[in-house]
Amino acid sequence: MRKLIVLINGVLVLGVSLVILEGEKVEADSAEARSKVSASFTFSDTIGDIKPVDPINPDPSVPGNPGGPSNPDLPEEEIPVGPGTGSNGDGLLKIDYVSNFYFGKMEYHPLEGADSYAYPETWVTEDGEKTTVPNYVQVSDLRANNKGWNLTVTQESPFKSGDSELQGAQMSLANITSQNISGSQNPEVSSGEQVLKIGESIKIASAKATTPSNIGESIGVGTNIIRFGDTQTMKESVKLHVPSGVSVIKDVAYSTSLLWTLNDTPL
Repeated sequence: MRKLIVLINGVLVLGVSLVILEGEKVEADSAEARSKVSASFTFSDTIGDIKPVDPINPDPSVPGNPGGPSNPDLPEEEIPVGPGTGSNGDGLLKIDYVSNFYFGKMEYHPLEGADSYAYPETWVTEDGEKTTVPNYVQVSDLRANNKGWNLTVTQESPFKSGDSELQGAQMSLANITSQNISGSQNPEVSSGEQVLKIGESIKIASAKATTPSNIGESIGVGTNIIRFGDTQTMKESVKLHVPSGVSVIKDVAYSTSLLWTLNDTPL
């Protein structure tokens, strides 16, 4: 006798014969009631400070702080430049941290000029352990509109010591890389060596806004690290060049101010 296979209401029945009995019909009365309500909330513009993270191993859950320039030739108390700062405070688009640049002491030759490189940043863990990391900028975009952003830097004035101005000295930033630590795509960075010019805004990094052509992309949203160098190149990524034939004053400190700007204005 042939086997008969019948699928009834999703149940596979195997057998040599099949008898279907008509049983009593069972009817059940059903009732249903529905009510629709809403759930809502509002984001506040006040997020509070976002702490800097280790630029090499960025993990917000691991406490630590930048410790300023790392100079193995000077005791910490003799380094004239401390940790950098950030804009922070209220708002959803903010600069969390920017390193200060310290070039130390330069040997200047009137016929050849001189080059010097900024010391890397120091990272200090919660336990006080110190490591050397690249100079960096940390920015956060916590807005929900994915409007994108631009990070620029402007050298506001020449290097000066009191009323004495150092003519022709030029800073440059190189080996720029970026890392987003919030699950978004990495922002774009300017390639090659970026030479700073007095009073001129130089773009360092940017994140594209969401448009109809890139809907679904998330670029530079959340917290981003912009590094100058890595563990191999961090000692040669922030450069100061003083040309030959410049009048210099020995054993005095020259300094300038760098203005970092983060906005969503198209460049």
